Amino acid sequence: MLKIHNIKDLKAFTEGLNALKLFSDSTLEILHITLSVGERIDTHKNSIDVVFYVLSGNGELVVDTDIHNIESGSCLEVPKELDRSWENTGDQALCLMAIKKL
Repeated sequence: MLKIHNIKDLKAFTEGLNALKLFSDSTLEILHITLSVGERIDTHKNSIDVVFYVLSGNGELVVDTDIHNIESGSCLEVPKELDRSWENTGDQALCLMAIKKL
């Protein structure tokens, strides 16, 4: 059966972060994350690989000690167990799609 999820109908699932779960099953999770200007996601690790696609805006991704300036249209994979953080360094909202390979 076809399941359709519209972003306008979803509610943030993480307190303090505008993150919407678009899809989740036993193998994959897709999140839509919006960071306001100057907002950041603190350094953390994931136990799974995560693919990010930047829908709009730009920001800074730090992976371990490497700093990457990322812009709209970029797609990147951050392997599991590496420290990572995001910060919106632009002048508009930074919208990311995070695809978690469970």
